[in-house]
Amino acid sequence: MHVHTNYRREIENLADLSHIAWVHPHTVGGDPKYSAMKSRYEITPRGLNTHCWIRSVAPTGAVVHLFPDGARLDICLDIQHTVPCNWVMRFRAFTAGTATDGVSNGQLVVDTWTCQTVTPGDENSVDYYYSWGASKATEVPGMSDLLGSTLDEAFEEDRRLLEAQHQRRSERPDLPLLNIANDAGPVKMLWVLDKLLAEERAAASSAPGTAG
Repeated sequence: MHVHTNYRREIENLADLSHIAWVHPHTVGGDPKYSAMKSRYEITPRGLNTHCWIRSVAPTGAVVHLFPDGARLDICLDIQHTVPCNWVMRFRAFTAGTATDGVSNGQLVVDTWTCQTVTPGDENSVDYYYSWGASKATEVPGMSDLLGSTLDEAFEEDRRLLEAQHQRRSERPDLPLLNIANDAGPVKMLWVLDKLLAEERAAASSAPGTAG
């Protein structure tokens, strides 16, 4: 997918899990609990690991029709986000259990993996690559096709948002930005990115034969 935005906007979007509650109500989100998720972050040498549980939540919009009315799930998101921008997530869903900490004691419904990559074109565009499939243990006929088509729809929703955001920031580069609690992931990931870019510039400037 080609997106007319700066690559940093894509990185911010990937690191902000809370946006799925309101950007993707009919695809990969839908329950307001997504906007209140409490993630655990671990900064790594080249990125950010994010882990969170969302308990007793409604099935996501794309699959809610596959469950009985009123069904609730415990969902686990385990993400490795690295520079250059690769994003790998293990997504698991269990029937809602009684555990309030650690792994759900409900029944595993689906265990999936998605790999996504942001490739900058220039300051105003990126190419976005992605895939999503179920593990052999939880795959059923049509499951991975459904997951793939869901991402097609969800990332079209993201594309519209990111392109509008990029246009507004281009029009108002001096517009002050206010970070809120939900921005913890994007702030940490961009900090790692900028640190690595600064180290790369410093190494290049000190290389033999480099003009001072």
